[in-house]
Amino acid sequence: MTKIRFTLGDSAIWHEFEMDYHLTGEVFRDEQDLSYIIKKEQDRCSSFRARKVEIHDNKGVLLARSSDILDWNKLEYPTNNKKNEAD
Repeated sequence: MTKIRFTLGDSAIWHEFEMDYHLTGEVFRDEQDLSYIIKKEQDRCSSFRARKVEIHDNKGVLLARSSDILDWNKLEYPTNNKKNEAD
């Protein structure tokens, strides 16, 4: 399971949910997939738009993050996880 966290608007409150999802490591594809998934979830929460996003594995390790998921090419994969993906 993957934990996906996001904020709405300028709020500091994190919304999170778990689902069976795996990052591809391709920024364009992952950003599109995450935007779609989070859009569906944010519509259930309120009329505000998602902003900050974090993706964690089932052990709590940060896999990816974005300071603004609605702004393209802001998804980052922490460098320490590149080594873990090769294992």
